[in-house]
Amino acid sequence: MHGIKLKRLLVLGAGKSPAIVDFKPGLNIIWGAANTGKSHILALIDFAFGSSTPPDPIPEQQGYEGVMLTIETIDQTAWTLCRSLRGGDIRCVEGIIDSWPTEKDGQPLSATHRPANSLSKFLLEKIEMSGVRLRKNARGETQDLSFRNIAHLVLVPEGKIQSETSPIESGQYTTRTLEFSLFKYLTTGIDDSSIQITDKQKRDRAKIAAQLELIDSQIAQADQLVRNIDQERDEIDDQFNRLDSTMDEAFRILEGTSIDYRSLSSKRRILNQSRDRLIDRVNDIELLFERFSLLHDQYASDIRRLTAIEEAASIFGALDQGPCPTCGANSNHRAKDSALVCQGDTEVIKKAAHAELAKVRHKQADLTNTVNQLQREKSAIEEEIPIIELEVSEIASRIQAELPDVQSARTRVNQVIAARETAQQKLARFHNLDNLKELRSSIVGGQDIDSVSIIAEDVLDSIVLDELSETVEEILSIWKFPGQRVFFDPAKRDIQISGKPRRANGKGVRAILHAAFSLGLLKFTSKHEKPHPKLLVLDSPLVTYRDPISDDEKKLAKSALSDRFYEAFREWDKSLQVTIIENRDPPSWILDIANTQRFTGSDTFGRRGFYPSE
Repeated sequence: MHGIKLKRLLVLGAGKSPAIVDFKPGLNIIWGAANTGKSHILALIDFAFGSSTPPDPIPEQQGYEGVMLTIETIDQTAWTLCRSLRGGDIRCVEGIIDSWPTEKDGQPLSATHRPANSLSKFLLEKIEMSGVRLRKNARGETQDLSFRNIAHLVLVPEGKIQSETSPIESGQYTTRTLEFSLFKYLTTGIDDSSIQITDKQKRDRAKIAAQLELIDSQIAQADQLVRNIDQERDEIDDQFNRLDSTMDEAFRILEGTSIDYRSLSSKRRILNQSRDRLIDRVNDIELLFERFSLLHDQYASDIRRLTAIEEAASIFGALDQGPCPTCGANSNHRAKDSALVCQGDTEVIKKAAHAELAKVRHKQADLTNTVNQLQREKSAIEEEIPIIELEVSEIASRIQAELPDVQSARTRVNQVIAARETAQQKLARFHNLDNLKELRSSIVGGQDIDSVSIIAEDVLDSIVLDELSETVEEILSIWKFPGQRVFFDPAKRDIQISGKPRRANGKGVRAILHAAFSLGLLKFTSKHEKPHPKLLVLDSPLVTYRDPISDDEKKLAKSALSDRFYEAFREWDKSLQVTIIENRDPPSWILDIANTQRFTGSDTFGRRGFYPSE
């Protein structure tokens, strides 16, 4: 029979006294006052075993830096697992060590399962569970077993032991099939490495299981979204209907306040467009003035030139007959060969210059008229622009006065629309959940089953379950628990006591029954030589005696079960290590057969708590 045992838990810090607790084979009891670090011990063990979540710090932990958990394998070899309280990987050193290891000591182990050199693979090797494959979904897909898959079965914190969740499940929906497969493996010794569905009826059932697994996953997500809603469904329905009416009224108010606003805005836009066109026209006129100024200068230049030509021609015409003033030829030569001499007829030149001068002066007059017209147009426009701007300013003031009402109405509309959309989204969550449930109902036909229960019917051996139930019954019988007939319900993956499901009881009774199941599973696997780490840590199984609430808890609290609880350990196999963490004092006789550690919560007597008083 292979397994591991806790041997010592040590927490170190620079300048701090070591916090230490020792464990022995068989029964260990850590008990005493509240707030002394008892539950913290379980969290430290879990962290040393590879949990991704460091223990919630308690005030006494300040200054401590690392946890060292020593375990012992079946061959009595000790191994110390060392891990920083900040997280990270684990260093594994053979033997019992009292100081923090160096990088040369031992070997580093990954806190995650996948790497070849991981803590999970190391621990699985020590308990002979290496290479185990477990079914992880209804489709028959498998994955490697990780030690973290087992942790919730052997390390049971107070919250888990009291919960309605099945003892074989961690509470994570996505791992239910895997955890059921682990339970089957622990009770039968058969993993799923060679899983193969050949029977047609089983294949059909597996198909239904796969459908249910998908739908149940969607239902779980949809249900969580519904749970996050802080209103009842009827309240949201009423709110949605009221918001419909409110939205109509908000739109009506917005429409009324927007009429004048839109009219004024439209008028302002038209006036601004008119002003912009006038400004553009003034700019065009200014550009024309620049061009016309150049043209006027050209006309003036032409007039001066033509006037000079006209005057020169008149002067030449008045001179005596002589050589031509143009080419120097005598006048009697001009008619002989007119093609070879100039046409220096000053009278013709004078007339041509006079005619051209008249044209230029006419164009100059036209230009002057055009400039005068444009100047008058520009003056008129410049008088009109301030009038338009004044009207625009007046309209802007009116718009500004209307704006608060319009903005208020728009804000109200947006708020109502947003609130209506929120209510609609909330209702959509409810409708989605309803539709998924209807779809599920159409598949199962009203039966109270899920994908895991279908798989359970096909793979669980009823004889094995009966034997396990009998083992749990034996423990409850020793405890004299009322109504001892135990039945393991495959559909719920949990036990029933005399027909009443464990989860239907109060938290105190649920804690007792969870403890009975966990102890029963430990004894069953040992008796039948099935795989199990062969250790168990239970935090607060007797919680009902501290705070009984329901009728069944009050009835149980009046019984002698708190003393009878330890009777189960009178003949306990010491190869099965069990650690009980409790507030309540154990019976005095158990101190002789168990390894006990009491935390008094006092600095004046006994040990105050897990962490030493400084």
